[in-house]
Amino acid sequence: MLLPLALAFSAACASTAGQLQERFARERGCPEAQVAVREKGGTIYEASGCGRSAEYSCGSFTSKDNARTCEERGLARQAPTMERQKPPEDVRYQAPK
Repeated sequence: MLLPLALAFSAACASTAGQLQERFARERGCPEAQVAVREKGGTIYEASGCGRSAEYSCGSFTSKDNARTCEERGLARQAPTMERQKPPEDVRYQAPK
């Protein structure tokens, strides 16, 4: 009874590690064969290679396509920015007289 559950969990970790290995290699320009991924505990993984490393926090398999999403830890999320609108060209500032 526990063996199938253990195998499923093992496969999930292996696929997450594989996804992170591919992602780290692509984002860092490092050959995939030189990238190592290890589970640090729970949903935290560390990828390293080519003298660099990154830590990822991975969510659960609850999405509709059963994919696991991982976010790199330590990166600030960028807030949406509003573009500054340029004033119309026919509007010009005139100093008071």
